Amino acid sequence: MLRGTICRGFQLTGRVIGSTRPLTLRSVGAFLHASQCPVSRDMRRRDGSSNAIVKPGTRSLRSLLEEKTGVTGPWALGLGLGAWLISKEIYIVGPEMVETAVILGTMYVLYRTIGGQVGEYFETYSQEILDGMNLKRDAYIQELEAAITDEKNTEEEVGVLKDIFDVHRESSALIQETEYRRRLALVHTEVKKRLDFKVEEEALDRRLQQEHIVNWLVNSVRASITPTQEGQMMTQCIGDLKKMATAQ
Repeated sequence: MLRGTICRGFQLTGRVIGSTRPLTLRSVGAFLHASQCPVSRDMRRRDGSSNAIVKPGTRSLRSLLEEKTGVTGPWALGLGLGAWLISKEIYIVGPEMVETAVILGTMYVLYRTIGGQVGEYFETYSQEILDGMNLKRDAYIQELEAAITDEKNTEEEVGVLKDIFDVHRESSALIQETEYRRRLALVHTEVKKRLDFKVEEEALDRRLQQEHIVNWLVNSVRASITPTQEGQMMTQCIGDLKKMATAQ
């Protein structure tokens, strides 16, 4: 009697009398097994193990019936209720009932035979899907981390770009200055050429004018001399040449 009371106390409170630490499922199962305390069906697993204790405070109608009537109480209640419904024609037996029974029986047999395999298959399949999603997530995280690293490197490169812009600006200024000097020298050369051409042109004009004047004077003088004057001048010239020869 005392042992059953202690077991109910463990079942309801989940704590050991005189201890402040909460019991775990394994410790309670070990204690019940050591004390050979009767364990109700609602405290057992489906595989019949008595080491897994149901969470304290959760009691079903079946456990209450088993405590009052024993293990066969819930079955007797279910069968009696079904027989009463059929006898009172509340539930009428027909082809649908047979079909329902066959379907439910088939489902139960399938559940007991291949339910575990199907469950394992879908669990494995869902785990594969989850692993694939995790791989994609990890790959995406790595891509984001790589992008963040690239952005940090880009910030450093942007800091260097300021110096590059300054060098490019100075280089552009030097190129512009060199082009300006080249064009200035080209203009100077072209202007000098034009000035030299003007000087040569003026000199040519003066030379042509001088030659024209000299030729005009010579022709005018020649035209003004008569043959008599030409003979006299020739005679005088010959005489002057003889005098000069005698004087020497």
